[in-house]
Amino acid sequence: LIDPDGVVLRNLDSESIAGDGSKVRSEETLGENEFYFHAAAIAASGGILLSGDVFSEMTEKELNIWRKLLSIYGHGAEFDDDWNLLSAECRLPDRTLKYFFNPDDESSVEYYPGGGREKRSYVDFFTGEKICPADGVIRLGARSARVLEYRN
Repeated sequence: LIDPDGVVLRNLDSESIAGDGSKVRSEETLGENEFYFHAAAIAASGGILLSGDVFSEMTEKELNIWRKLLSIYGHGAEFDDDWNLLSAECRLPDRTLKYFFNPDDESSVEYYPGGGREKRSYVDFFTGEKICPADGVIRLGARSARVLEYRN
């Protein structure tokens, strides 16, 4: 994943030139938390999607992420504030998506999706995992994000 408009779901090998002029090949990989952080940022943008992937080489998981992104194309999220961009919401006719981001490199954060008043069941938008926190709190580790959905 590159930016909110360009989607690259596969980790690609990269080449660079070392100080002595030799080629250095490395494969940079995103952790699972970082992968979903960027996927959530792309989903929240609601904008144009440009692929840098070769679709015939994509895994089923990567293709499913594309299907999810396309299913909400044109529906950007409204962020709760203009400065931090840490939480947002997108109301669709049949469901609502809630976005939670933790860009911090070290600490974890807690979100109260229902404002601490309601304990609701959610489904993770990308994985389909049912999320039903007993205490109503969504916890995010460093450099991670979640997109949760519930039916209206």
